[in-house]
Amino acid sequence: MKSIKIILVAVVFSVNALSQATPGVVNFNFISKAKSGGYSPKHVMATWIETDAGAFVKTLNLNGSKRKEYLYTWNSKSSGNTTDASTGATLASHKSHNLSWNTTAVDGSVVPDGEYKIKTEFTSEHAQGPILMVSFPKAGNEVSLTPDNQTYFETISLSFVPESSTGIAPNLESIALNIYPNPVKDIFMVQCNLDKTRDIQLNIYDSKMSLISNLYSGQKEKGEVEFNFNLKKLNLNAGVYYILLKTESFQSAQKIIYLP
Repeated sequence: MKSIKIILVAVVFSVNALSQATPGVVNFNFISKAKSGGYSPKHVMATWIETDAGAFVKTLNLNGSKRKEYLYTWNSKSSGNTTDASTGATLASHKSHNLSWNTTAVDGSVVPDGEYKIKTEFTSEHAQGPILMVSFPKAGNEVSLTPDNQTYFETISLSFVPESSTGIAPNLESIALNIYPNPVKDIFMVQCNLDKTRDIQLNIYDSKMSLISNLYSGQKEKGEVEFNFNLKKLNLNAGVYYILLKTESFQSAQKIIYLP
């Protein structure tokens, strides 16, 4: 009888462990580099999330409506699904990309903890183009990765900040908060795309989530919004900080590294 109780406890523990789904924010940054041929430097690009086993989770970003069919890998994985994704026209040149994922699937639910992959694919021709892949764990701990540069991708970084670490709710409306450059030396830009006119606040917090300063409070109209700030004015020490965008219905945070 004693052995049966032990087995039951083990089963319950296993089920609970598998059902964990820690909410949080994944920030993914990189600079893409041109590949000669075709229509280069013009290119279409997609970034998406997969499970460790390769199952499609969610598209984060898609640039290119007319030639998106040449993003062969993304199309094969996603079947063209762009639910909650940021979409735009074909990119005219290569640049820095700053993307965020709120750890939700296409149905809006937070995905189970485990290993995930974030992939980016671009092409300038009617052929398979370069693919960037970064694997990372999503659980209750913070993650910070800086993979080596690749032939067509450089300055790659990925971070995961669980809600339990910051007290910040995940961005359930999937409005990405983009910050660049990051790491920050002095002046940096914050960019987001608002789905409608909103009253917003931009705050900066230290690594313990103590408020340092309000950077902006006011109303911004629907569409792409950009802010420029100079951290030298705040007399901060080098270290990790968080920029938090807050509206009446969601919060979105991104970690920055300040290197004055």
